[in-house]
Amino acid sequence: MKLVLGTVQLGLDYGISNNQGQVTKSQASNILQTANEIGITTFDTAAAYGNSESLLGSLLPQNSKIISKLPPELKHTDNLNKEMLSSLQKLQKDEIYALMLHDADVLIQYPEISKKLQKIKLSGKIQKIGVSFYFPEQLEACLNMDLDIIQIPINILDQRFLASDLLKKVKQKGIEIHVRSAFLQGLLLMKTEGLSNYFNKFSILKQLETELSDKSINKLNACVGFVKSIKEIDALVVGCCHSSELIEIHQAFANAAPFDGSLYSSQDLNLIYPANWPQE
Repeated sequence: MKLVLGTVQLGLDYGISNNQGQVTKSQASNILQTANEIGITTFDTAAAYGNSESLLGSLLPQNSKIISKLPPELKHTDNLNKEMLSSLQKLQKDEIYALMLHDADVLIQYPEISKKLQKIKLSGKIQKIGVSFYFPEQLEACLNMDLDIIQIPINILDQRFLASDLLKKVKQKGIEIHVRSAFLQGLLLMKTEGLSNYFNKFSILKQLETELSDKSINKLNACVGFVKSIKEIDALVVGCCHSSELIEIHQAFANAAPFDGSLYSSQDLNLIYPANWPQE
């Protein structure tokens, strides 16, 4: 398993634990320099992440591996090539490691997009094609499609993709699995008393916090250790707002012991699916 730097924070004000808003260009430069120093060579971005692609294009070494995602509102195959070329231009690249659909429902509703992506792949401008999933049902529906890479949310609370040997089926097809949301937008790293009233009804948050405190386990180490214990995962995508945060995550990734989060698996989408959280 390797670390991948997610760059949504470089282009947008993102994350429940982010109190400072979008990072400055200077901060972004420091984060990317730190990533280079600690050996991170793969970066995850998207057309929807504000100016993230342009920042990466101006600041990253040419040999960096880039994964980008097409606009989530994309509905027509005619726009695929245009959007891909737009991303390449912003990234200042002739080719990138992977191009993904931002929303699996687009592929499910318009399966012909898969053939168009394969054609782009054959052109040599992208090495791998893939999809970002939000729900296991989406992944089940796309298992027989020709994908090279997927991105899914997994964390101590959200273990939906671990059911029914789904990841084993994915690996049998030789598909690369990248996991995002290991910290649930930072929620799992925050102290429960500092959370908004919306989260008071989810007693599981306090239960987890109490166990970690009783066992003297750092929250970051628990989150990383949980994901690292899942053998099918190829990469963990993490984001940050400061280079110091990235250093802490890297240290946790190197040293965290496996964490058994089986007692904390939740099916409550009002907790584990951030799109359902109230906008504050």
